[in-house]
Parts: sequence; C-alpha cells; structure tokens
Amino acid sequence: MKVLTATQMREADRLTTERHGISSLQLMENAGAAIAEFLREKFGGLAQRKVAVLCGKGNNGGDGLVVARLLKESGCSPEVVLFSNPGAVEGDAGVNLKRWRQGSGDLHIVTSSEEWEPVRAELDSADLIVDALLGTGLHGPVEGLLASVIADVNAVRGKNGGQTGTTTGGKGFRTSVVSVDMPSGLSSDAEDLGGPVVTADFTVTLTAPKLGQLVSPRASACGVLLVRNIGTPPELLESDPHLKMHWLEPGEFRGLPLARDPVSHKGSYGHALIVAGSLGKSGAAVLAARGALRSGSGLVTVATPLEVLPTVAAGAPEMMTVPLAATEAGTASLRNLDYGRFAEIARDKSVVAIGPGLSTQNETQQFIRTIVA
Repeated sequence: MKVLTATQMREADRLTTERHGISSLQLMENAGAAIAEFLREKFGGLAQRKVAVLCGKGNNGGDGLVVARLLKESGCSPEVVLFSNPGAVEGDAGVNLKRWRQGSGDLHIVTSSEEWEPVRAELDSADLIVDALLGTGLHGPVEGLLASVIADVNAVRGKNGGQTGTTTGGKGFRTSVVSVDMPSGLSSDAEDLGGPVVTADFTVTLTAPKLGQLVSPRASACGVLLVRNIGTPPELLESDPHLKMHWLEPGEFRGLPLARDPVSHKGSYGHALIVAGSLGKSGAAVLAARGALRSGSGLVTVATPLEVLPTVAAGAPEMMTVPLAATEAGTASLRNLDYGRFAEIARDKSVVAIGPGLSTQNETQQFIRTIVA
C-alpha cells in the first residue's frame, strides 16, 4: 500500500475528481460514511452511548460533521462541538455544517476558553470522542484554544466515562478516542511540530497511510491505524512513479501461494544476496539472512567482510557466505568494485539487500552509493 505525504494526498484527491468524476463533496461524504461504519462496528450500542464529535473549521471538521449526521440517522445522538464561527466554515465543510444544522442536530460553538470550559466538563462523561479538529493540512504546532482542547481530550481518554462505555474488566467504563484521518496535531510529513497531539485509540485514515503515521517520533499517537478507501482507485496510486514509499501490511501477502510444488527445489524460489555486517555488527547480517530464509527465499548468500565471515557463517547453517575485502576498520572496502568483483558476486541473484550492519565508515558509504547508483 502506498504511503503519502500531505501534498501527495491533495494531489490524489484532485486526480480522483478530475479523472474519475468523484467530487470533493462526495469524497467527504464517503470519508464520513467509512468512519461512521467503523464506529458502529467497533462500539456496539452507539444509540445508548454518549458520543462527542469535535470539529475544526476545515475539511477534517467537515468529515466529522458527516460522521455526526450519519450516526444521528442511525439512532445515535452525538453532540457536535465546532471550534470556529460558523461563518468561517467554507467549501465542502460549510455544506456539511448546513446539512447538520438543517437536520436539527445539536451544535456547540466554541471560539474561546470561556466557551470551552462548560463543554469540556461534559467530556468527562463521554464514552466516545471523535477527533475531527485538524487533518493533513497542519503546518505548525497547535497553539491557543485547540492546544488546550487536545490536552483535555488526552486527559479524559481512558478515564471512566458514561454508564454505557466499553467495560474495563468490571472496573467501570473508559472513554475511547477515534481520530478522523490524523490525530490532531500530528504532522502528515513526519515532522515533529512540537505542539500537543491527540493520543487516539484508533485512527481511521483515508485513502492511504500518511508518512507521519508510520515513521514520525510521535506515530504511536495514532493507536490502531486503519485505512479506508473513499473512492480513489488503488491503481491511481500504484501506477504513480513519483510515489516511492510503501507500507507492507497483511493484504500485500494474501495472494502468495503458501503451498510449494512437491517436485520443486530450493533453486525454484530465488536467490537473495545480502550485503551486510562489519566488525562488531555481524549479528545484523545473521538476522537479515535468517529473515530472508524464513520469508521463503530458496537460497541466501551473505556478502560480508572477511574478518567477520566465520562469525556470520556460524549464525545459520542454511546460508552461504562470500567474503568482501575489508577496510582497516573491518568494514566493506571500495576494493570490492575492482575488476568487476562485486558484479560477479551479484550475478544471477534474484534480489540484493544492502545495508544491515555495514556501518557508516566513509569508504563503505562510497561502496554502497556506487552499488546503488
């Protein structure tokens, strides 16, 4: 599954509209429907639960308004808190704010700390908080009123909520937090913005996972990360050569045959070359080789500096080894490129993995860059 930055996500939405005729308003409707469906599946008896939907003025808040409307149509009575003057909510979010108000939905408008205080007190008894404050468009740390709101949400999460919440081993009920697309305050692009971030139990992200949800220092704020398609054809992303990042998840492997042909042999399943290890880091080469063998490679050869080859070879008798010329520091040398030596090592290999434990020694870095180039 492709992993997107904020800019790439906006481009994916634009192309979905231009090429496939799905309007941005319909994408917002689909997003809200996907999240509402998750809530109904995960949290039984929503009609008897106290649900609070916290909405910002942007498209993330618009998604939250759709969630609230669809929950209301299914018998729930969510309380919606809008952290903006209604007149400042524009575009698709504005359309969904109008739809919510036309449906006689409750709306708390909060634009100051004074207005937030009485509403905040209600959070203490909420069973479920839907975080739709801020999405992928965030560029800096959250400050002011919304920073206080995020801190309050985090303080309430996990506490005993209303009398219809999720049980916690007979010791009462706990308040759960579900974030819409992004935990508010978390950067889509893996930057540490420095401000507060909502700590979610679940994050339902849309179309594709975002970089910040996987590799950010604060990615754990997502809780359980779920991806929901809202209309963008998967092939639109898979065929884009500019999208270089990929998230391996269980669905990637469902099509792989698990049974092997009885007349096959180890040569039928590929030959992996792993360029790895250095003095003091031989374990990295061993672990990489074991991983390749366990994942199904028929043959595995580890190319490692001569000085550590005996240690690596002892790590798994199934692997083969080949020595690399070493620097004085016991790392891979540029001399391995002389006279086509490395090209011969790599010949006829199905896949080459480069890096585990090779070190950051200068000459070794040059060796790696030359191979990759």
